[in-house]
This record gives sequence, structure tokens and C-alpha cells, in this order.
Amino acid sequence: MIPAHAFVLAASQPDQPSFIMGLLPLLPLLVLWYLFLIKPQRRKDKDHKAMLKRLTKDDKVMTVGGIHGVVAKIDDSDNAIVHIKISDRVTIRVSKAHIAAAPAEPATSTSDSKPNS
Repeated sequence: MIPAHAFVLAASQPDQPSFIMGLLPLLPLLVLWYLFLIKPQRRKDKDHKAMLKRLTKDDKVMTVGGIHGVVAKIDDSDNAIVHIKISDRVTIRVSKAHIAAAPAEPATSTSDSKPNS
């Protein structure tokens, strides 16, 4: 005859890893997600906001739609509207948030001398 506790021992399963141990391999993926996706986007947003704060009259700009022009007027009181002159007699109104880029100040070259040959 087979003892009753033998059936209980045979029916028990080996120990399963805990839920936390199952999620542990995902931790490096979450770190990489943050480093490669979230952090660069935050930096880009911060730089864009700083560029919009520096925006002044006569700056060359490009809109999100690809229109290039020169800032003619900035109306901060009117929902941050920027008037952009794109031709001699053509000025358009664009939301300040839709300014994609304003070229930075040109870097001054310090190597004006000719190389020694």
C-alpha cells in the first residue's frame, strides 16, 4: 500500500520564481528606454523653449511647416503670435510654438591664418 503523504509529495510542483524576480530582466530595458528616448526628448523640449525665449525682431526663423522668414513683430499679449516677413510685401502670423528653428549666432572663426606649408 502507498502512504497518503506520497501523493501529496508527488502532486507538489517545484518552486516558481517570485513575481519580482520575473520583472527583474525588464529593469535594464526600462533604464535604456529612459536614456535613449525620454531624456533626449526632454532636453530637446528644454532647448526649444529657451530658443523661443531668445527670439527677437529680425531673427531668421523656420516654421514647423518649412516656411523661412524674418521675425517682423512678436505679440506676446496676443497668445504669443509672431509676425514673420517671408517676402517684401508678405507677412504671416504664426503661433510662437510653431517656430521650429532659429539659427544660432554664427561662430567666429579663430583660425584666420593660413596653414604653414
